[in-house]
Amino acid sequence: MLGLFLFGCGSKQNTEKIPEVPKENTFTENMKIKAATAAITQSPNEPENYYKRALLLQETKQHPAAVADLKQALALDSLQGKYWLAIAKSERAMLNVPKAIIDAQKAAELKEESPELFTLMGELQFIMRDYGKAIAYLNRATKVAPFYSQAFYYRGLVYTESGDTAKAITNLQTAIEQEPEFVDSYNQMAAIYFGRKEYELGRNYLQGGMRYAPDDAMLNFNMGMYYVYQNRSDSAETLLRRAVHYDRTLYVAHFNLGQFRFNAGNYREAEGHFREAVTVNSVYAPAWYFLGLCQEYTGKYPEALESMNQVVLLNSEYLEPAQKETEKMRKRMGDNAPKTKADSLKK
Repeated sequence: MLGLFLFGCGSKQNTEKIPEVPKENTFTENMKIKAATAAITQSPNEPENYYKRALLLQETKQHPAAVADLKQALALDSLQGKYWLAIAKSERAMLNVPKAIIDAQKAAELKEESPELFTLMGELQFIMRDYGKAIAYLNRATKVAPFYSQAFYYRGLVYTESGDTAKAITNLQTAIEQEPEFVDSYNQMAAIYFGRKEYELGRNYLQGGMRYAPDDAMLNFNMGMYYVYQNRSDSAETLLRRAVHYDRTLYVAHFNLGQFRFNAGNYREAEGHFREAVTVNSVYAPAWYFLGLCQEYTGKYPEALESMNQVVLLNSEYLEPAQKETEKMRKRMGDNAPKTKADSLKK
């Protein structure tokens, strides 16, 4: 039985992605945080000290701690727009989008006129799929700072999602020109060209991004998918393995690695990749289904039934094949087959 490769490239995956796993702090970052903590101890009623430590915590992805510091800063001085902007950034990073919108609006009310704020507000409206408001905020960002690369990047995302790829390409190209090291723009350009089946153009952009960030997980993932499109499985596996090495939360990369091993008949190794995928995203039905197949094909019927039951509970497009596999395994197991919710939902 052949597997089904699933593709993913560009911004949508980024905006809906599970929060990043915090990286280990460097010695220098820890020393800076310790120094900021000492300043707070010495002057606990100075809001700027909490703000400075929050910025350091944000750099190391410690957003809950950053929010705690920013709340303390706001308790001491609620009229600083930059504090509201900073807390909105951490709320967005933790996927608390409605709260981030409220905090960003408060920053704007306090006359925080930075391109960073307007770009964040545009990004938040993009996530909410209000593309008109998103473009309006992003236009304000470029009015304040005509060469602000991230505003052009998010305009590119908005135009991509709204179907105007010509404007998307123009804005993304401008983002690359203004900040060549900003690799998300290269990923999104590749996404557009892959969508058009112009694979070589997409590959060219990925290679451009890799000059600046060869260890970027999404660049490696998307380059791996380029090789999938070209039916070059060895190169595809190499790049996808690099991608999950740099970011283990890329569950679609794990899924596709599982597909390679599944199609090669190596069900035990494939099972490991599908298990990684559902560990990161427990509602990803395709991975649960193929995990169940791997377990079934290696004689792990109770485990396979549990995996297929997860597919049934998700009520996805894999519902019917999962029920068929469940029925087959129950016949093999006879009276030893455990009961699952799949039994009550069979057609």
